[in-house]
Amino acid sequence: MKPTQNNPGLHAEGMVTKEALALALVDLRRLAGLRPVELARRAGWPPGTVSRLESVKGQLPDLATIARYGKACGVDIGMIFASVEASSLFVHSALTLQSARQGRWYEQLYGQAINPRDQSW
Repeated sequence: MKPTQNNPGLHAEGMVTKEALALALVDLRRLAGLRPVELARRAGWPPGTVSRLESVKGQLPDLATIARYGKACGVDIGMIFASVEASSLFVHSALTLQSARQGRWYEQLYGQAINPRDQSW
């Protein structure tokens, strides 16, 4: 019997709920001032794909799909590995998954302590 491995496509299953992700995607699209059909066109998807991604039901998309959605909205997508220390987030590592401005923005957060109440970051 062949052993199974985690898919390197990095599915978010178990890390975030579909509902939380769907609501975040809808907010992102609205902040970009896009209708679903406009976002689909920018991403090169049929309109039904946006509806599926923004639905609170169904499977979670992989990170490549989330990054493509973000790119269509004109935003950066990244991952931060952090711990909470003295009411701040201490960033141990970070990486940019997709950059709307062709930068490595998340990597600049290495070693920083971010206070969530401080909006300057």
